[in-house]
Amino acid sequence: MKKIKVALYYPAGVITKPITYHLVKDYDLQINILHADISLNKVGKLILDITGTEGNIEAGLKFIE
Repeated sequence: MKKIKVALYYPAGVITKPITYHLVKDYDLQINILHADISLNKVGKLILDITGTEGNIEAGLKFIE
C-alpha cells in the first residue's frame, strides 16, 4: 500500500460532483480529508491523504485530472 498527500482545486462547475466518492468506490482508495474549503459556485480546495495500491492511485489521479 502506498500513501500520498494531494491538493485538489475544484472549479465552480464541478463542486457538486461526487469526486471523492468515485475515488473510494471505483478505484478502491482510502481517503482522509485533512482540510477542505469548498463553497457552492466558487473554487474549492481539498487536501487529502490517499492510500491504495500504486496502480489504483495512478488511475484515481488520472480520473480527477
